[in-house]
Amino acid sequence: MSDPITPDVDDADDSPEEKPEVDKVEDTFDAERAKAKIAKANQEALNLRKRLKELEPLALKAKELEDANKSETEKLSEDRDGHKGRADKAEASLRKLTAAFDAAPEGATPAQIRQVAKRLTGDTDEELQADAEELFELVGAKGKPKVPVKPTEALKGGGDPDEAPEETDPRKLAALITQRN
Repeated sequence: MSDPITPDVDDADDSPEEKPEVDKVEDTFDAERAKAKIAKANQEALNLRKRLKELEPLALKAKELEDANKSETEKLSEDRDGHKGRADKAEASLRKLTAAFDAAPEGATPAQIRQVAKRLTGDTDEELQADAEELFELVGAKGKPKVPVKPTEALKGGGDPDEAPEETDPRKLAALITQRN
């Protein structure tokens, strides 16, 4: 089999007589020569059709393999891009949580830390840290959690509500009662 790219052409038959020249114009028609040219063109066309039929399945198979490989590569590229996006998002979230945790005052609740981390902005760790400190100041997370304190009673005398009672200790009051009698 010959080279699939170049057609089988019989170079031996090329003679200067068959190649038309621009300057030379023939006045007479040669039927035998025309039939020979047509036969040669028909033979070349037949050879090319045969080669095309032989190579067509191979070209289709190569195209299928290329498409299959291409689609597999595209799938892998899409998966890679998806995983990269998730990793970037997780990394950014971790950086924000770390900055919020580091800037959190003592006694800040985990809910406060998450709220501050969710609102942090900045590209560098230093910017995130500064933003976290500022947000904690705005949120007002104090150093110590508020502990409920038992309220103190503000007892007032029975006669005049604005006047404070003279004695509030029950034992002393009881002693005063017994002394008056």
